[in-house]
Amino acid sequence: MRPIEPQEAKDVHKVWTAHHEMSPGGELRFRLSSADGTRYIRTVRPAGSGGEWQDAHYHRSVLETYIVQAGWIAFVEETDGQPRARRLEPGEIVTTQPGVHHNVYMADGAVIHTVKHGIADGEDKEPAPSLTQWCKQFSTELMVVGLTAKPIQNLQATRKPIYDEAYRHFDSLIWQMPGWSTAIFLGTAAVLGQASVQNLQSLLPAFTTSSLTTGFLFVIFAFMLGLTQALYRFRVHQAPLKSYSRTPLLASASTQLQLFVTAQAFVVLYLAISSAGTPLIGAFIGCLTGYIALASYREWALRNLPLAPRAA
Repeated sequence: MRPIEPQEAKDVHKVWTAHHEMSPGGELRFRLSSADGTRYIRTVRPAGSGGEWQDAHYHRSVLETYIVQAGWIAFVEETDGQPRARRLEPGEIVTTQPGVHHNVYMADGAVIHTVKHGIADGEDKEPAPSLTQWCKQFSTELMVVGLTAKPIQNLQATRKPIYDEAYRHFDSLIWQMPGWSTAIFLGTAAVLGQASVQNLQSLLPAFTTSSLTTGFLFVIFAFMLGLTQALYRFRVHQAPLKSYSRTPLLASASTQLQLFVTAQAFVVLYLAISSAGTPLIGAFIGCLTGYIALASYREWALRNLPLAPRAA
């Protein structure tokens, strides 16, 4: 093949290299242009120079394709009057449409290829100052990372409610559970307070008073333990439905409710074991150990559940 000299390329083939440049922030641009208005630009953000926004613009007729070679960029385009941002990684490509305002943030170390193609009309690049101003309010790389945390994000940030219908359903059940448990707990105390040896023996003469009391308390304990498990399951289902930072253990209202309801169940268990003739200190230690073990496991399991992705 015969080499084509730069002057021949320009005079005969209407293709030339044009105004390579370096921005005040250190960004390098190497250009190849054609008489038909199409362009190729290699843009390099040298490592250590930090990130920087370009100037927003639009094209009357050409399309502009950005190809990420290295690092990453933030790409913003304005549709329906709303800027939308996304992050592009190496190998990813995006193409703008004529008339659409757009801008690019070059992260530190980013390298991109920009190709303008289609039916061109001269330089075909018009400024979009309002979008430039909007972009540059995100002045640091950390802010730009936050802007592009989701694949697409609106300027007005239409946020997903942190409390959806499913979350509120489980939240309602969680708050009802202590009322149910307390009602059963107080009802049990009232039954025991009103019962007498004569009444119990007349109702069920085949059983001793002690065995009837113990059996009744074990049944109530089993039911209340089931309520604590239901409360725990409500919290398990609720946890992934909201994006939020974990509330400190002792400051969490749902944790306090769980501990309260579980404590009521184990108080009933203590009464059941004691009525069966177990030494009081042994019954107390056994119930306290069981309470701590169960409560600790549940809180550990809940706090190791994955959170929902944080809404932007």
